[in-house]
Amino acid sequence: MKFYHILIILYLGIILGSLLVLFFGDDGYLTFMLYKEHRDILCRNIEDLKKKNMQLVQKIKLLRSNPEVIRILARKLGYYGSDENIIFLNEDVTPGKLYEIGTIIKEIRGRPERNLLLKIIGFSASVFLGILFILLKQRKNHDHQL
Repeated sequence: MKFYHILIILYLGIILGSLLVLFFGDDGYLTFMLYKEHRDILCRNIEDLKKKNMQLVQKIKLLRSNPEVIRILARKLGYYGSDENIIFLNEDVTPGKLYEIGTIIKEIRGRPERNLLLKIIGFSASVFLGILFILLKQRKNHDHQL
């Protein structure tokens, strides 16, 4: 009978530890959902970068073919022709950003040794519950004998 109880406790520990790792472990369900959200952010970032790339390709085509665009861009950078008169009006004339690059997204990293900790917690909890169950059963049998 005691071997049967020990076997049940071991099985409960394995099952509880496995369930904890399945849901909360490094490769568990919650981590999967976190990575899925991270993947969606990366996909949106790629789409934004593709759009930005198309805008830059269009700007390059204009810079290669249209001298007026070159002149406007040079003025934004502070370059003026020798025959041009410069009049500054009360505003900042420092060049602004010409374009923005894609958002830098950090890699998601799990906590080290989380799976081992969850297995230990699961096994310990099942051992505790198993011992509690055995003690309660022995107490019940002892009360019936009196």
